[in-house]
Amino acid sequence: MHGFYGTFMHTLDPKNRVFVPAKLRNDLGETFFITRKLSKKALAVYPVSEWEKLENKLKELPDSMVGDIKLFLFSHSVTATPDSQGRVLLPPDLAEYAGIDKEVAIVGVGDHVLIYAADAWHAEETEQAANLEAMRQKMLEIGL
Repeated sequence: MHGFYGTFMHTLDPKNRVFVPAKLRNDLGETFFITRKLSKKALAVYPVSEWEKLENKLKELPDSMVGDIKLFLFSHSVTATPDSQGRVLLPPDLAEYAGIDKEVAIVGVGDHVLIYAADAWHAEETEQAANLEAMRQKMLEIGL
């Protein structure tokens, strides 16, 4: 896997399908997983290899530690396979969770992809810009 980078703006069609750019589809593979993102009002999209890493980490830990996380992630996860035009269906419960109704931002974040409602993505970018100094400090703390 090469990694997922860039931001792509698209529109949800009337059947709740969204186009996944070829640049991302190539690394996601023929089938991938879509779930709710725990730390953001967005959807997380994982290639099978990254999904299996996440699933295996959670399986190694006792339910008393990660049961709620497993319930949150797995109860609303779906496998997705793009159609011949590169579109995937966003189930209504996932679209509702992320507040997606029309315009979407598809954002590469290295090891996975996020799908935001466009307005939520613009708010995220504004918040990031306001917190650049805090991010610089985090980078220094972790040696980047």
